[in-house]
Amino acid sequence: MYMLVVFFYAYVIEHMGSGPIWEQKVGREARRCRENWWTNLFYVNNYINNEEMVNIHMDIMPLIYIICICFVSIAVITRYHISS
Repeated sequence: MYMLVVFFYAYVIEHMGSGPIWEQKVGREARRCRENWWTNLFYVNNYINNEEMVNIHMDIMPLIYIICICFVSIAVITRYHISS
């Protein structure tokens, strides 16, 4: 689940908005995430390249988890043809 969030943050969230400081804040974090994803995969991001650490902000995390849960739910429902 964590790597899904890292993937979402690296490749998707950058294209979900715009504004005067969007590129400075979100674009910079997305680039860091694309460059240092492997440190998050092995949970060594506090020790290796820590000056370029990805800071996935807590205000956006609940939204990302909800989106992931929705995608998984839709996949399960369509896979097993669950109907109400």
